[in-house]
Amino acid sequence: MKLISLLEDIIAKDKFQITIDYGVNRTKHAKERQNRHPDEEGGYISEEEIKKTVDKAIKKITLQMILDILDLGDSVLIQNKSSNLNIVGVMTRGGSGSNSLNFKIITVMRKKDFRNKPNTPVIKV
Repeated sequence: MKLISLLEDIIAKDKFQITIDYGVNRTKHAKERQNRHPDEEGGYISEEEIKKTVDKAIKKITLQMILDILDLGDSVLIQNKSSNLNIVGVMTRGGSGSNSLNFKIITVMRKKDFRNKPNTPVIKV
């Protein structure tokens, strides 16, 4: 059997930058979970800490969406290894007619060995 090799010629290379507008919001459940264990490691989870953690993860999430690894509506677990903060959320379309995205937080918890639903993609920051 003879193998036929097809060579592809690269005729052009280019790149472009895109701007992603996104917002972060949370469910009532997530808001209640911010103060779940105030006396334990790290205590209260501030909105600023949540925002900074999501900001660190958003490029990775967006890249995985562009590469068709993640889809809009897929749950994602963001793990901040330095603070043991875990954020479960989902990327959605910003609004009708909008070109923006929205990361909706479902729950937050500060726990070193946090476990979420099986097969949930994990983004480590």
